[in-house]
Amino acid sequence: MNSAALKHICRYQEMFDTLKIDREFDNFKLANGGKIKVEGMRMKLHDNVIQTFLNVRFVSSAAVNIISMGNMTS
Repeated sequence: MNSAALKHICRYQEMFDTLKIDREFDNFKLANGGKIKVEGMRMKLHDNVIQTFLNVRFVSSAAVNIISMGNMTS
């Protein structure tokens, strides 16, 4: 969970219920000024209850998964 992140990102393709990779997505801008390629969006997580997060960016080169707290509360 990250309160400063503007978007959800996930580095594991197998966590996506639907992954759209048939179009070009923008680059994800990092806090250090770097950029990494966004490969798709939308993920479904499974714990005791199924939780679906929309507009998740698939970034295989991301160091960690990030859940944007701002996107969860808006």
